[in-house]
Amino acid sequence: MMRLGIIGAGRIVNETHLPVIRAMRDQIEVAGIYSPSGESAGRTGYPVYPDADAALTDNTDALLIAVPIRYNADWIIRGLRAGKTVLCEKPAIASLDERDVFGSLPPELSAKCMIAENQLFFDFFTDLKKRLHGGEYGNPRGFTYTVERNYLRSEVPYLQAEWRRKPSHTGGFLYDWGVHHFSMIARLFPELGFQSGEMSGMAEDGYPTRAEWEFTDGEVMGTFIVDYRSRDKTDKFSMTTDIGALEITRERTKFLPLSGKAVEHTYPANRLEDSFARQWEAFVRFAGGGSANPHPLAEGLDEAVRFLQCYAGSDII
Repeated sequence: MMRLGIIGAGRIVNETHLPVIRAMRDQIEVAGIYSPSGESAGRTGYPVYPDADAALTDNTDALLIAVPIRYNADWIIRGLRAGKTVLCEKPAIASLDERDVFGSLPPELSAKCMIAENQLFFDFFTDLKKRLHGGEYGNPRGFTYTVERNYLRSEVPYLQAEWRRKPSHTGGFLYDWGVHHFSMIARLFPELGFQSGEMSGMAEDGYPTRAEWEFTDGEVMGTFIVDYRSRDKTDKFSMTTDIGALEITRERTKFLPLSGKAVEHTYPANRLEDSFARQWEAFVRFAGGGSANPHPLAEGLDEAVRFLQCYAGSDII
């Protein structure tokens, strides 16, 4: 049984993490929750830590950190130095100025932090990564990944919290949510470099809501488009290789070889809730010493830095 402390008691904890944790009550015991912003921890039904020191010194095995982005790095470091295994909501840092903030951590400590990125636990993605790396689909040559949503504050309760409209808290609407999707291409193609891009639109926090970026590593060419003010709601992920083409969705991957018959793989368990459950199952195994870290701090930091570098290098239109 893993004893867990939780830092943060906002919507992401109450609506996403706690339902999974309750379903895993035979593996996870919530020892207490600390809310840095006030009284919200008391509404969860779990014991409340009176202050940060109590949360850090309690006899727990692990910490879930789910606070505004600007506080992530500090809490990760405090949790690791307190001897906890840490699961921290993405992204790891709020700005490029923080990219070296973990440099003072000994490797044995930083290795005990997992960055929570549920997108990496969809069946379609784990299967795609395995088959690509195994050579089944050939060598990638290009991809296009387009994500479209219509996220209006009046229609999405998660966006209505006052703190979400503060850039110092969120890191910017596009960053906070866009890094979810960016993480998948970052893990598929860790050597891709930003070539050019532009951003447009405007969120309530004053930051852009749309990005269109071009990448290459000398062999693979890629386009990543994310638009959070689109009238459509779709994910379009396609890829070409030296032996065929891939059509990719959460529900299926269809490989169209240059010669031979098409091959299709389907993924029935493709709900968002399924990906969060798999993420927690992976974290419990990792925290218990039964498996390697499925998404180490180094990978989460790489995703955040690369996203922010694309952000900084883009033209604003």
